[in-house]
Order: sequence, then C-alpha cells, then structure tokens
Amino acid sequence: MKWSWRIGRIAGIAIRVHVTFPLFLLWIGLRDGQGATAAAFAVGAMLALFTIVLLHELGHALMARRFGIATRDITLLPIGGLARLERMPREPRQELLIALAGPAVNLLLALGFGALLIATGGPRSLVEFDLLRRLGAPAVGHVILAELVAVNVGLILFNLLPAFPMDGGRVLRALLAMWSQDHLVATRRATLVGRLFAAAFVAYGLFASAPNLVLIGLFVWLAGSGEASAVATEAALERTRVAQFMMTEFRTVDPADPLGAVADLVIAGAQQDFPVLADGVYVGMLGRADLVRGLREGGADATVATAMATRGPVVTVTDHPEAALAALHDAGGRAVAVLRDGTVAGLLTTENLAEYLLLRRSVT
Repeated sequence: MKWSWRIGRIAGIAIRVHVTFPLFLLWIGLRDGQGATAAAFAVGAMLALFTIVLLHELGHALMARRFGIATRDITLLPIGGLARLERMPREPRQELLIALAGPAVNLLLALGFGALLIATGGPRSLVEFDLLRRLGAPAVGHVILAELVAVNVGLILFNLLPAFPMDGGRVLRALLAMWSQDHLVATRRATLVGRLFAAAFVAYGLFASAPNLVLIGLFVWLAGSGEASAVATEAALERTRVAQFMMTEFRTVDPADPLGAVADLVIAGAQQDFPVLADGVYVGMLGRADLVRGLREGGADATVATAMATRGPVVTVTDHPEAALAALHDAGGRAVAVLRDGTVAGLLTTENLAEYLLLRRSVT
C-alpha cells in the first residue's frame, strides 16, 4: 500500500503502518486536553486496541495460509487493519472459514481476558462491574481487563455485520454462494447489502459527528464495489486463455537501440510499451514512463538498456486470466509480455483487456 512503511514481520507476514496512523495517534493525544498523563493513557489505549486489530488480521492471514493463500502484508490504518491476500478464495467454505478466523481470535481473547478477570477476583458480569463503578472505583487492573473484554466483544459484533467486504459480508457471500452455486451472483447480492450498510454508516457518522464511521462507510462502498467489479471481470474471462485477448501486432526493440528511435516509434504509432529482445531472447520491457525518464536523464542517444525494466512479470499463452490479472497488477503500469515456448508471442495491457471485455459484453 502506498504511503506506508514496514515495521516488522510476524509469521513471515510483513506488518506495515500507513502514514495516517501516527497522525491519528497524535490527534488522539492532543485532543484530550487533560495533560501529558491523560494523553499518554489515551494513546496507550489506542495502541492496545490496534494490537488486538492486528491479531484479528493475523487470524485471517493464518487461516488463508492453511488453504495455500499467502498474505502480501497487513497494514494498520486509522479505520482498522487490512490484510492483503494474494488472491481471494473461490471455494465458499474456504472464504467462510477465513472470514470467521478474525472474529474467532477476538472471541478467544475475550474469553481469556474474562477468565483472567474472574480469576483475580474481579466482577463476574457487566451488571456487577457497573455496580462497583457506582459504589466505589474497582481496581485499575480489573477496569483494564473489563475494557479489553468489551473491546473484543465489540469488534466481534461490528465485524460480523453483513457489510461486504467486512468479515460479516464475506460470511454472507460464502453462504449465498453455497446456496446459489454462483460466485458472481453471490458477490452482487452481498455487495448490495454492503452498500446499504455503507450508506447507513456514513449517515450515522455524519449525524453523530463520528468521522471514523464515515470513513469506514466510504471504504465499505468503494472496496465492495471494486471487488464486485473484479469478480465480474474474472467471470467474463472464466473460459478464456491469455492468447484470446493479447495484442499480437507489436514492435520490439534491442537493448542497444537509442531511446530517440523508440520515441519516434511511440509518436508514429499507438504502441506505448516495447518488449526488449537480445538476440531474440526476451530480457525486459521498456514502458512509456521508463522511456520518458530515460530521455530526461540520458537524452535521445541513451540506449534502451539504460532505461528498461529488466525484471517484471510474464505470462504464457495458455495461462488462466487470473494469472494475467495478477501480472498486470504487479507490472506497475507496464505491459506484460506473453510467451510461447520462451519467445514473445504477444503483449498484454490493461487497455486491451478492457477493450476485450467491452466488446465481449456487447455481443453477449
């Protein structure tokens, strides 16, 4: 995720913090207005909350790992945590278990903190705890444990709201997919329910002056819509292979070619990205951004070798579209080379894939 940095790894998964997160903590500390001690307590409480959120996301990630799905990273943001899986499971049972793994972590934490609270002579119920607060302040340790129980229970209830793509929304999609046997239909229905919740979050957040709830509502709407669009794209490409939508008319360049000559090719035609071949062997890709940067730094006489990307994703003509979509995502805006028996047989770009989908939907 952009504007984030890695702070460590847990179980082989990179943990990242978004730039807005420390700004959020700073705001939490400064808004209290009751001195340094109160500010430190408020920031500490927020860090404890986000530690629980991190454990929640690790629950998702470790369950996904059981099904062979790796997690790129977990990022902490002011609105919560975000675990980026390499792919979403298509098997409803797998999605159900992955979605429930996060709340299950919170359930275990709530039970653990609750057991510790009772074992140390603390209140055995919320009613008893409230009574202690009214009659005399309970022990500080008991207050902290009770708050930790309440936080985990609150996270369970909130995350299990059927607001796709939150945990409850993914549970809903998995159950709908089991019932309908259609992943796309299940996604569309879950997305509709998610949008209703998103609108409610925004409306209530504005009414109650709760900016975090407004941001969560916007995230639910945008992320849900984005995933629904991706699922629709995958469904449209389900029975195709890369060879059916790749560009087959393209020019290649040599590592020794001057960038000025490549610029002339860009001006003369529509091609923006050029496979780089050395003695017929694919060695890299020169994208438009690479070309502009190379011309700026080295001028027209600089060679392709000084500006091209030597490492990048490739696909083969027989690959499933899911591999093509992943490669385009990882290509950073460049085209992806399509190989047949080790030689470049075509190019794949986001634009030509979009055109293929548009034309296909027009005739179906």
